[in-house]
Amino acid sequence: MPARETTPVYLSPEELERLLAAADKPRDRLALELLFYSGGRASEVLTASVGDLTPNGVRLRNLKRRDHRAVKDVVLPIWFRDKLAGFAVGMPLNAPLVAHLDDPMKPISRQHLWRVFRACAERAGIYKRRHPDEDFRLAWVHTSRHSHAAHLVEAGVNLPTIADQLGHSGLANMWVYARMSDPTRVKMIQEAYT
Repeated sequence: MPARETTPVYLSPEELERLLAAADKPRDRLALELLFYSGGRASEVLTASVGDLTPNGVRLRNLKRRDHRAVKDVVLPIWFRDKLAGFAVGMPLNAPLVAHLDDPMKPISRQHLWRVFRACAERAGIYKRRHPDEDFRLAWVHTSRHSHAAHLVEAGVNLPTIADQLGHSGLANMWVYARMSDPTRVKMIQEAYT
């Protein structure tokens, strides 16, 4: 059976706002915001510590890589970078950015983050399909990474910059984002035939 071509599933800006509003704890909202605004994988976000904050964002570790690209400096919106810095005041540099409520030196687990994301998606009523022939299901954690990339494309950020932000080593797997959400591409092609 040939592989199905997939289009990354992502949240619209309105769905993202509903997801964030559904977080009932400040720590949970912070975790969801860090997932989206960094474009990081769950494992990358959960290993970030206070000492990883940079003047422009946060340093994330790609746990799948073992080379010089295993660490990436991610640019964050300045208001969110300032929010993280305010949250980190007085905390040790090795304190996780997303910690247990009862132990600020212990990061939450990936499974806990998945439960938080799923609960917020359910409260917000956000259901997605991975493929057109599949049933709808609750949005999942990785949709935040795809949402980050899709929103940057829609804002006009070029693909090499987005690839660098996500920590991709090349552009090969970035073209799917351009195909799915580039309004300029759609407009140019439609105008070519009018």
